[in-house]
Amino acid sequence: MRQAFNKVLGIFLIVFVCSLGLPLELLAQVYNPRGKRDPFINLQDLFRQERPQVFIPELPPLSERPLGLVGMAISEVTITGVAIGEDNRLVILKGVDGFTYMAREENKLFDGYVFEISEEEVVFIQEVLDPRGGRETLRVVKRLFTEED
Repeated sequence: MRQAFNKVLGIFLIVFVCSLGLPLELLAQVYNPRGKRDPFINLQDLFRQERPQVFIPELPPLSERPLGLVGMAISEVTITGVAIGEDNRLVILKGVDGFTYMAREENKLFDGYVFEISEEEVVFIQEVLDPRGGRETLRVVKRLFTEED
């Protein structure tokens, strides 16, 4: 009964609008931006679309990776210390395997390398795959935490 009433009401509205003499183009208008931003678009969706999507594959188990720092992923190491001399910069990293490693700038890890070492932070460059299979690099910054933090 209710469905029949809704159909009759819909037909009545269509007949009423057409009897007003309005052209059918006004019934279904399309927004023409004329170079301006559409005010009805959610800006958060717009920013989400512009970010490049990267594919970070699952890491193989430690037993299937090379031994040492080369087998550690950037996400698996924590910074325990930094040593800075006149000509040398070293970072002390602790891996998930329980061992401590020393690394210099440009030392390789499983998914990237050490890019820059400063007194308070270490910058890594992580190499990841984009959805089309191409390589892309991400900048990962890890800070040295002291007892004061």
